[in-house]
Amino acid sequence: IWEGDYATAIAGAYFAQSSYDIMQAMTCPGHAMILSGSYPAQTGIQINEWYDTKTRKKIYCADDAEFGLSPRRLKTTTYGDEVKNIYPDSKVFTVSLKDRSAIFLGGHRADMAVWYEDKPKEWSTTKYYGEAPKWLEKVNVKLRTKGNLEEKNFEAAMAGTEATMDLAITALTEEKLGQRNISGPDVLGVSLSNHDILGHKEGPDSPNMKTLTLFEDKQ
Repeated sequence: IWEGDYATAIAGAYFAQSSYDIMQAMTCPGHAMILSGSYPAQTGIQINEWYDTKTRKKIYCADDAEFGLSPRRLKTTTYGDEVKNIYPDSKVFTVSLKDRSAIFLGGHRADMAVWYEDKPKEWSTTKYYGEAPKWLEKVNVKLRTKGNLEEKNFEAAMAGTEATMDLAITALTEEKLGQRNISGPDVLGVSLSNHDILGHKEGPDSPNMKTLTLFEDKQ
């Protein structure tokens, strides 16, 4: 609540200059840290992919032999996991264009982690979290009319950011996050992957990156 020049925090916290001291600023280790509060030495997720000396195969951070993708390689719990330990009725829902972003934000006990698949251009999930919510199909019908949201260009970055936020807002409404009569909180994790995708293409000093950042803030 703002009163004159002073801001009083009723609940929660806002960190404007928070950072982790890590060497590999990659998607997997980064998202594994954000809601676990742990460094890669604790999470077991040091990079996006690595070579397994036992199987002699390349391993993807979210690989799962049973479900295809899951958070099982994460050795720590997340904020959402701990919330559900205390408040079993709480919901944890995460969304992102990248599977590894949504999965590691959600953790082991998330109710649902949803990400974008460029083929067939729709939001998807893994059976690890159970069946996708029925309302997601309605969202996908509209999404299929758009181009590939993971393209490395400015137009896709803007469209992908808007689509991600639209999905997050739809999840708030359809899942009634924070609106149910329960004792604990619900958790909504959102990662805007287009910032990273476009950044790889154009670099951090691109005028398009500035425009995208302002658009993300507006969204």
